[in-house]
Amino acid sequence: MNVGILTFYKDDNYGSVLQAVALKTYLKSIGCESKIIDITSQRSLFLSRETHLVSAQRIKRGVNRLLLAVNFQGYQDGMQKKAEIFEKFREENLDIIPYSEDLNENFDGFIAGSDQIWNCTHGLKKVYFLDFADDSSFKISYAASFGSVNMPDEYRDEVKELLNRFDGISVREKQGQAILKQRFDVDAPVVCDPCFLLSKAEWKELLGIQEKKEEYILCYFLGEQKIYWKIVDEYAKRYDVPVKVIPGTSFVRYCNCEVLYECGPREFVEHIVSARFFFTDSFHGMVFSLIMNTPMIPFKRFAENDENSQNSRVVDLMERFGCTDGFAERNISCVKPVIVSQEATERILDSFVSASKEFLMQVNEKVKTGKIYE
Repeated sequence: MNVGILTFYKDDNYGSVLQAVALKTYLKSIGCESKIIDITSQRSLFLSRETHLVSAQRIKRGVNRLLLAVNFQGYQDGMQKKAEIFEKFREENLDIIPYSEDLNENFDGFIAGSDQIWNCTHGLKKVYFLDFADDSSFKISYAASFGSVNMPDEYRDEVKELLNRFDGISVREKQGQAILKQRFDVDAPVVCDPCFLLSKAEWKELLGIQEKKEEYILCYFLGEQKIYWKIVDEYAKRYDVPVKVIPGTSFVRYCNCEVLYECGPREFVEHIVSARFFFTDSFHGMVFSLIMNTPMIPFKRFAENDENSQNSRVVDLMERFGCTDGFAERNISCVKPVIVSQEATERILDSFVSASKEFLMQVNEKVKTGKIYE
C-alpha cells in the first residue's frame, strides 16, 4: 500500500513533527509505504474565507516573540539554530513531496491525521478532509482531532458532505467522537495518538537516546500563565535542583533558568527522558512524559470558560491514565507530580494501542485485497 499523509509537520512544533514521524514509522512496519504531502506551496488549498482574521491569541504570540527578541540576548540566534535542527530532522525522518495535481495517480489512497487538522476555529481547511482525493483513492482519517469541543455550525453541511466520502474515520479524543456523532451522525472509534504506536524502547532506538536521569526540572509551556512559574519556583526550591526551559512563551523571563534554544524533536524527547520532573501544558509533552515514565506536573493551558479551549484533549489523555486530579491548580501546596510506571503505562495502553493498530492494519489488508473499493 502506498499512502499520502495529510497532517501538520511544517511548523517547528515538537508534537506535530513527532506524531508525523510516528505514523510513518508504524505504517512502514506493517508494509505500507507513505509520504508526507506538503501543501504549504499551495496556499489556496488551506486558506479558508476565515483565515484573514487574526486572532487575539496570534497577536499576543507575535508580541511575545518581539519581547523575547528585545529582552533576551541570543534569542534570535537561538531560535534560528532551532529552526535549522528541525529542518534537518524533517529531512532525515520524513519523506516529503509537494502537492501536485497527479497525487491520485501516485497513491493508493490518503490518510488525514493526526493532530488538530479538523480544528475549524479559524476556518475550514478542506484539504485536511481530503477533498482533492477522487473516488478511486481510499480515504481515511487516523486520530484526527477537532482540537476543541466546538464545531462552527456554518461548516456543518460542507463537512458532512466531505466526511461521507471517507472509507474509514477515526479520531483522537472522545470529544471528537461526540462531535461526529451529534453533528454528523457518524460513528467513529477513538484511536491513540500516533506517538503511542511506538513503545518507549522503539522511540529510544529510533531517536538514538540513552536513558540517563539527571537532577533538573524541565519546563515546556505553550500557555502564558504566571502561576506556572510560581509552582516551578516552589519545586526548584523544595528539591534544590536547577530549571531548564524549552522556550515556548515569553514567560521564560520570569524564571531563573537555562534556556534550551538548540532543541529539536530528538533533544525534546531526550530532555524529557533525563529530567527529574517535567512541567508542561503541552498535549504531546504529556504524551512523551507518559511514554518515558518521567514524573510530570501537567497544566491546563486554557481557562474553563474559554469557548476556544483546547483542554479537552489533555483532559481526555489524563482521564485514560486515571490522572484527571493531577492537573496543577492555583493551590501550590497541593501540587503533586503525576507518576505512571512503565508497567502501568503498558497495561493501560495495551488494548487501546492494539485496537488502534488493528484499525490501520485492516485498512492495509482491505487495500491489498481490493475490498475497500467494493
